[in-house]
Amino acid sequence: MWSENTTVIGLPAGIRTYGNDSLFYLIRGEGGGFYFFEPPELIGDMLRRMDRILPYPVVITAVVVAIAIFLLRRTQFGRHTYAIGGNIEAALRAGIPVDWRIIQIYTLSP
Repeated sequence: MWSENTTVIGLPAGIRTYGNDSLFYLIRGEGGGFYFFEPPELIGDMLRRMDRILPYPVVITAVVVAIAIFLLRRTQFGRHTYAIGGNIEAALRAGIPVDWRIIQIYTLSP
């Protein structure tokens, strides 16, 4: 809707390559090696031998999932969330501010 059915052009280089970059690069065979964070400048046959290891979207997803697991298992917010999900009436009787927690949960959800 934002692009009004037109091709989006003129994006900064960082945004365009975000989904295509990786954390590690491995070039197999002679003259190859292991590279961190930046892909090496390659042409021809060496470019075909380059393997991308751990793309950035995978790394970011793993970090977000780890944070969510920590929040749900190790914090009062997580205990309240599980209590509300199990039985709202019991959570109310336990003294949990159910309305406020539900607002927080919906605010955090995508």
